[in-house]
Amino acid sequence: MGDVSDDGYWVLTESGWQATEQQKQALEQGAKPHDEAISSSQSLVTIDSMSGSSHSQQALKGNHVSSFTVLAMLCFGLLMQIIGMHLDSWSVNNDDSEQVSWFQGAEAGIGLTEFTFDCSEVKGIESESGEKNKDMCKFSAGLLAGEFSIAELNTAESIPDLTDDLPDQISAPLSEMCDQIKILSEGSPEDENTLENCQNYESAGSTAIVLFWISFLAGIVSVIAGCLGIFTETPHTNEIHKYSIFTCSFLSIVAFLCWIVMIPTLDDGDGFGSGFYLTVFSIIILVSTAVLSQVISTKATKTFVF
Repeated sequence: MGDVSDDGYWVLTESGWQATEQQKQALEQGAKPHDEAISSSQSLVTIDSMSGSSHSQQALKGNHVSSFTVLAMLCFGLLMQIIGMHLDSWSVNNDDSEQVSWFQGAEAGIGLTEFTFDCSEVKGIESESGEKNKDMCKFSAGLLAGEFSIAELNTAESIPDLTDDLPDQISAPLSEMCDQIKILSEGSPEDENTLENCQNYESAGSTAIVLFWISFLAGIVSVIAGCLGIFTETPHTNEIHKYSIFTCSFLSIVAFLCWIVMIPTLDDGDGFGSGFYLTVFSIIILVSTAVLSQVISTKATKTFVF
């Protein structure tokens, strides 16, 4: 039909596209046909069906093992963190030798948002009043926990009337304890100091637990992103997974330091308890997980053999 292609190598005839004299001359001078050129370029990127497949599968298998390891460590760290957050034993009394008789044998602890008195091991009788030491311990704990109303205090004939229905272990929010101390305070410097310490504990715990919860949510996001990255082709999951772990670890450290800085100086006989040490352990796990995820992300995720 006479139509020539733009490059001048083809002409449209009734039988279809045919090579022109220009193309024939080019082939005679050493040019390769189009089909051979494609075949040649493909041979440069052909993956060996045996060795290439084996290396690729080994790399992917190794990446999945590493990813599952990171997720397992992250979940374990988050579990330890949330348990530590809710234990009422960040600050405990370890020495009751200098305490009044009705408090000896009792266990007292302060957590981030609550306090606990355990009078189950208190024994004996208070020498001056003749009351059981356990009843006196439960009365003091119940008083700080707001278990008694003013009317009940005024109408009760004896300590057991108020404490018989109370459990041996009494817990309440720190805010309630501070309110009761404020009500019972007589304005003396010692009472004012006790109230200030209580309020410092309350502020420190409230700040820390908010940061811990944000850290925990960041950890959950990282777990979800990590699972999506393993089992699906969702884009950007690896980046979300990695940066969420770093956010989780960083906020855990900040929350812990805030509590340490804001609480008052511990008195003689006071120390840190299981909630404190469990949270330290969880932070170590989370930081280790963040470091491991960074190390894994710097390695190649696939192996190609050309």
